Amino acid sequence: MRSLPQFNFPAFDAASERWRSQGYYVYSPADHDRANGFDEFTLAEPTHEQLTEMISWDLDAVIKSDIIYFLRGWERSSGAKVEHALAVFLGKEIRYE
Repeated sequence: MRSLPQFNFPAFDAASERWRSQGYYVYSPADHDRANGFDEFTLAEPTHEQLTEMISWDLDAVIKSDIIYFLRGWERSSGAKVEHALAVFLGKEIRYE
């Protein structure tokens, strides 16, 4: 979520921790982006190349997942709206914060 402080990574981290503590395997966009060199502490917006890689990974994670969890405010994220549309299209179980 590019408009939020630290790109909302703290909320992704908290949600990931909750789900993992319940025994779920979690595909976390924040974990993935960090592992690929994106620094949430900079003020720099992701480059076009980074955004392309990020959304490609996110959509692949939606395809692989049984349950998709959306953080509060997802409706204001253009990327999350695309992910949501794919989850609905594929008939995935969707849960909301």
